[in-house]
Amino acid sequence: MSLNGIKQVLYDAMGLKDETIGESALTNAVQRRLASLNLDTKEKYLDTLKASKDEIQALIEEIVIPETWFFRDLEPFKALARVCRDIAKTRNVSREPIRILSIPSSTGEEPYSIAMTLLEAGIGPESFKVEAFDISHVSIAIARKGEYGKNSFRGQQDARVVNKYFNRIGSIFSIDDLPRSCVSFTQGNIFDERLLPGVGIFDIVFCRNMLIYFDQEKKNFAFRKLERLLKMKGYMFLGHSEAGIVPATEYTSYPHPRSFAFIKEKPRKTTIAGEISGKAKAKPRVATAQVIGKKNQTNRKPVTQKKSVSEAHNPTAGNTPVPVNLLDAARKYADNGSFSEAMELCEQFIIQEPENAEVYLLLGIILNAQKLPNEAEEYFRKSLYLDPKQPEALFHLAYLLESKGEFNESERMKERAKRLKGAA
Repeated sequence: MSLNGIKQVLYDAMGLKDETIGESALTNAVQRRLASLNLDTKEKYLDTLKASKDEIQALIEEIVIPETWFFRDLEPFKALARVCRDIAKTRNVSREPIRILSIPSSTGEEPYSIAMTLLEAGIGPESFKVEAFDISHVSIAIARKGEYGKNSFRGQQDARVVNKYFNRIGSIFSIDDLPRSCVSFTQGNIFDERLLPGVGIFDIVFCRNMLIYFDQEKKNFAFRKLERLLKMKGYMFLGHSEAGIVPATEYTSYPHPRSFAFIKEKPRKTTIAGEISGKAKAKPRVATAQVIGKKNQTNRKPVTQKKSVSEAHNPTAGNTPVPVNLLDAARKYADNGSFSEAMELCEQFIIQEPENAEVYLLLGIILNAQKLPNEAEEYFRKSLYLDPKQPEALFHLAYLLESKGEFNESERMKERAKRLKGAA
């Protein structure tokens, strides 16, 4: 089938899994390109696609839908400020500025958030540089223009920071010249060998929620490219569901809860053939409790000292280890209103099972209970992405959307949930 051929061209070009794009979304995108090129069949379009890199890029532009906002998840930015202040203590950053890679940069909200975070941390604009890349020409053009609507401010923004770094004209917020001067934007594809061919050139790689869209082969290839770009003792920031790919033999976790930041400690041992093939020989061992700044099991504190949350829930911890169901323990903490402890356990669980829908559902419930609807919505949608047949997640999302006045989508969610419950 020609649609399968189109999927393969896209996979080769940008690494997206079939389920990430969605059959209907791809079909609609192809139909728009057919109309634009005055072609009448998918077969003809596939021939055009294979013969033209420009057309591949045009189809990518149809498929890529930016979904981001300023200061999305606050903890990584808090950790970033700490990291950069520490770097500034150990070297003259006015002579050797901190280099930060932001990829994917989407429409610019994340790299500009990085710049504003460092400016607010007292790091001067001459002391750092954010180099932002995205696969979409359209997104890069929007980022360079630097003009945003209120949808880009739907997270937990500090009104003082917004007023300080944006010029508002009506409903449009234009980024100020100071953070703008700290960020450069370039169109680029992580799978393009010509993109950033250097080694060890960045102090920090900020790459959140890109790897989740790739299958294991492409994910490993992209991660290896990112780590080649990162200096030894540099910092890698990933999304919460991507931490499982980080090898504990080469990285240690930065001790800041919910930052999902890792310090590159050792060079990867690999063969040239392994680098070229882009295929993993075995699933790497990952950092587990280290992600929240805990000690390794080999360095466990004596039982008489303060225990971690997971140890406290396991009465035999420190003696003969007994497996703990972290998710059940997290639910019990959440039921008792101990939300920080529940989220800590959820983070540990995500490292072990990054594609478990139930943990994201629980995180959504916790965040909703803490009056953080935008963050809760993100987790509910992540849960449904991993498992669309969850009535509970659908109902939670429906009522959250209803509270925001999005009544039509709320009703659709409720209807889906009722159908699923009826079929059970």
